[in-house]
Amino acid sequence: MKSKKRKRYVVVFVVASIVVITLIPVIIYLRNKIIEKNMPLMEDFYFLVYEGMEEPQCTIIYKYDVQRDETYEVGRVPGYFHNGEIDSKKEYIMGLRGSLMNEENPGAEFGVVRFSLKDGTSEILLTDEEMHTFEEGEIHWLTTYIQDNGKKVFIHYYKSGAAFSRRLLYNLKSGERTEITMPEKRIGGVIDIREDMIWYVNTSGTLIQYNNRTGEKREIIEDIGNAYISDDGTKMVFSRNFDYKHMYLYDVENKEEKCIWKAGWNTVFLEYYQYSSGWDRSGEYFFYVEIFPRIMGNDTRVKIYNLRTGKSRCVYRESKSQGGFEFVRNADV
Repeated sequence: MKSKKRKRYVVVFVVASIVVITLIPVIIYLRNKIIEKNMPLMEDFYFLVYEGMEEPQCTIIYKYDVQRDETYEVGRVPGYFHNGEIDSKKEYIMGLRGSLMNEENPGAEFGVVRFSLKDGTSEILLTDEEMHTFEEGEIHWLTTYIQDNGKKVFIHYYKSGAAFSRRLLYNLKSGERTEITMPEKRIGGVIDIREDMIWYVNTSGTLIQYNNRTGEKREIIEDIGNAYISDDGTKMVFSRNFDYKHMYLYDVENKEEKCIWKAGWNTVFLEYYQYSSGWDRSGEYFFYVEIFPRIMGNDTRVKIYNLRTGKSRCVYRESKSQGGFEFVRNADV
């Protein structure tokens, strides 16, 4: 009698275990579907790939189309076109074509360039000569950010080996130049700028949030390599100094940090530059680049990370890439 009961319990346990094991994937699948249903629709996003090994050298503009779930080329700009930002109507992309990496394009004009997504034409809005306005010697512009939906450009200047660091805001229509003062004479670099809010890294490696209008300064986090701020400023993805293997998500208001990616032994993340990665407008999706270094060209993958599901998916891949990849920033209005 006891043996029969024991066998019955074993059968019930086995059946229940099979049911639970079968239901777990279903529950996870339904959970993810509910999360996806409640998430904001991701917008199309654009990125730049500089093909320095091609002749003639050019920068290819790609678009990831959400509805078609497809990535395709939408235009080409001669030379090295970078630091791009798209306008609010998604009609053009503005960026820089500097003399750096453009030595093989002697006919190309350098400066602030506006590329039309409608007809594929480009025009210079601010020349390289107009950007070099100082008399202190060999001054370079370090970083640039398009502002006010393409009406202005913020430029951070520096001088090699000298305590020189200045920032100007150019009005591209009127030609007016406004100097942006900072609370520290010398800084490591400007990470982002949105209206009056400027994020920069000080010489100690601490990320600072600075309100240029009120003068308020706030320390965010220490030991920063690079950081990518969401459009609303509430969160960011960042790396530590000289660490290309880990990426962290940081909640600015709650001061909560967690590692969201860890690269494998043969991979690194492209995150050494302010335009290497970026957010979509909703702040729920994050664009980044993963690289598998190779001798004859890197295996490079453009990925999108979903914050709610914690999963990434590849939307573009080059198996033998020789070029540089950059995210095109969202319009700031």
